[in-house]
Amino acid sequence: MKKITISGIDVFVKRKNNKRMYLRVKAPAADVLLTAPHRISDEEISDFLNSNLHWIKKKQQELDSKSAIDLNQWNEETKKESRDYLDKMIPLYIQKWEKIMEVSVSKVTVRLMKSRWGSCNIRDKKITINLALAKKDPACLEYIIVHEMVHFFEKGHNQKFYSLMDSYLPDWKKRKEILNI
Repeated sequence: MKKITISGIDVFVKRKNNKRMYLRVKAPAADVLLTAPHRISDEEISDFLNSNLHWIKKKQQELDSKSAIDLNQWNEETKKESRDYLDKMIPLYIQKWEKIMEVSVSKVTVRLMKSRWGSCNIRDKKITINLALAKKDPACLEYIIVHEMVHFFEKGHNQKFYSLMDSYLPDWKKRKEILNI
């Protein structure tokens, strides 16, 4: 992995055999990662990063503000209230979507996660939900549960995955947008 600096921002560049460039700003430290095809020149990478500089700075600010909120809000009482709420809500959504999707979730874990809203173990049909979802609109919790359950059918975030999301939860993009505000 190569590190380059654009306008004072360190960007970690990884070369792969892919067709396009992929730019991410990852929590919790707001690291900027770029995956680029081998055939793309360093000059093209610099141009791409410069054209996306506004977006990079915006994403870094969003992550900085989210981190500050999370660190200040999660005392033991808040954690207990949030866990109690999710312990009531999650089973309702799981039961609903198991019937619709004709799949079973073997276990759900709730924990405070820094960089994800949810995750899943596809093989064991286990889902982990971020405790912070208790502070979001219930539609966002449902979106994350459906998202993780769709991974039982399709591992990656590809066209088939998004097609399944569209068929099960047609307004998932709006819910995702609300979640990430």
